[in-house]
Amino acid sequence: MTATRSPADRLRVLRIVTRLNIGGPAHEIAPLCRLGSEHGVDTLLVAGSPAPSEGELFDAIDIGSARRARVEALGRAVRPLRDRRALRALRAIADEFAPDVIHTHTSKAGLLGRRIGGPQTVRCHTFHGTVFAGHFGPLRSAAIARLERVLARRTDAVIALGPRLGDDLRARGVDHVHVVEPGFDPERLARFRTVDRRAARTALGIDADRIVVAIVGRLAPVKGVDRLIESLARVRPPVLVVIAGDGPERAALERSAARDVPARHDVRFLGWRDDPERVVGAADVVALPSRSEGVPHGVVEALVAGRAIVACAVGEVPALLGDGRGCAVADDTGAFGRALDAVVGDAAVRARLEAGARAFVPRTSAAMVAETCDLYRRLAGARG
Repeated sequence: MTATRSPADRLRVLRIVTRLNIGGPAHEIAPLCRLGSEHGVDTLLVAGSPAPSEGELFDAIDIGSARRARVEALGRAVRPLRDRRALRALRAIADEFAPDVIHTHTSKAGLLGRRIGGPQTVRCHTFHGTVFAGHFGPLRSAAIARLERVLARRTDAVIALGPRLGDDLRARGVDHVHVVEPGFDPERLARFRTVDRRAARTALGIDADRIVVAIVGRLAPVKGVDRLIESLARVRPPVLVVIAGDGPERAALERSAARDVPARHDVRFLGWRDDPERVVGAADVVALPSRSEGVPHGVVEALVAGRAIVACAVGEVPALLGDGRGCAVADDTGAFGRALDAVVGDAAVRARLEAGARAFVPRTSAAMVAETCDLYRRLAGARG
């Protein structure tokens, strides 16, 4: 007979993520590891390895007293032999750690991690965005949706980062959906809130009188940087575009910028930087041309910095930019280019959007962690 779990008992959480590259998931996972201990949760964080151009945060993020383990075979690409090795490694870790909860993040971790653990193990999976649009073609996206419906049946909680994402999952037949909105580290956001535009431009070698459009993120197709470059043909005032980030599309994007961008504009590729607040702070407009998102941290950081934002209305972006906090447009290159031209060309519009952005109050990471740990306990208590 299984003993009933007391609310005071500590929970062991095995947290698995495909890779800890530079991006939102790492900043959402870190406080869950770091602050979970305050809620009686002991965490073992397991991650695979990102590609070199994606940036590596496995050792860099602060996870407090939580432990880390690497599974080298765990990767984003579908490789049956490596995936079997990763599954064996994850099972061995779970057998030794004996988790009460297995919480997976990102697709491959969710596919493998929900196949391990015992009959009493609680399984949670977080969609940090969706893989149903913007990543693959329609046939592969439909196949992934079918797979996620199957996986949801063996999952106690499928976590969506916002109501729009939750509704999308339910509409695709995914069960057990819970909405837990992300939180943000106040200390990190303070760097964006206090950034000075003139000082940031001086540090980056940007003239004070330039109109600057900035984008910070991974240079991968889903992030739509190609869309930003193509849209510059529709932007009439001369602009300087600064792109902070790296990824598999960088070489192609650099060629496109050199070949296709009108001569009145300049484009600079900065690579990964450890001062994203400076890049955002130097901007007149922050761009998010993504084809798919969850709750993009870049938008939240730009809001806190009080910058005008032009973004595609994907994921939870419309909610973030509602009430005049930014400009969310159709997921289309033409619409994005027209909106960027309108905002870049009108100082009064930018000032209005900046004022709306400064009114935004982000949720704290502490609130997110408390809600997530409460969900763990309710699910574990239901198991007995």
